[in-house]
Amino acid sequence: WVNEDDPDRSYGQDDTETSDDDTANSIFSDYRGQGLVRFEGIFSETPSEGTIPAGATIFSAIITIDIADDVDTPFFDPFFRVHPVLVPWEEDSTWNSLDDGLSVGTDLGSAIAEFSGDNADNGDTMRRIDVTGLVQAWSDGQPNYGVAILPEIIDGNDDGIRIWTREFANPLLRPRLEITYEAIEVAPTADLNGDGFVDGADLGMLFSMWGACPGCPGDLNLDGVVDGADFGTLFAAWGPVSP
Repeated sequence: WVNEDDPDRSYGQDDTETSDDDTANSIFSDYRGQGLVRFEGIFSETPSEGTIPAGATIFSAIITIDIADDVDTPFFDPFFRVHPVLVPWEEDSTWNSLDDGLSVGTDLGSAIAEFSGDNADNGDTMRRIDVTGLVQAWSDGQPNYGVAILPEIIDGNDDGIRIWTREFANPLLRPRLEITYEAIEVAPTADLNGDGFVDGADLGMLFSMWGACPGCPGDLNLDGVVDGADFGTLFAAWGPVSP
């Protein structure tokens, strides 16, 4: 998170982060605190364990955070709004390194969700945030700079929230992202060795996989068998591969 009251300090290694309309609780001026959350390495162009294929259809994406300290004032119940971040930032980013924090419209998109800062039940610290549309945009190629959590600005309210971060010792209370998706199934290319040509080298590779071979690159029609149908597909693509 970044803090207007201590604009050159980095909080990247802290086990909590703050979203607050006045971190200094000052009667003279408000000093904003802006929370930041990002999950990296979600998508991959090539299949790999623990990643989602780029271009996948996202059915559901939920960020879950846990509140370490909620809004306690009896006079106000501010909401906290979740915005997509549009600019790069790092763990050691500060209020000043982000040019006076993050502004909606230039650094942040419009709010995509909001939640209450007050625990409805004192033990109810969990907040579930629907970010399905945003994660779909990341799957489709939009840069993933995470989300910012900004407080609702209410005159007279100086109370904010603290959120457990990934540095917190208890992994069950760290931010997490749950995604339900369907990958796009893409038929293998006849250019089996990826050299830009479909030729004898690819034909030799196809013959080496002949027979039942689910998931093999030579199974060009994805029926689980490398056979004459795949040979026909390869032969029809013979020559330079179209860009």
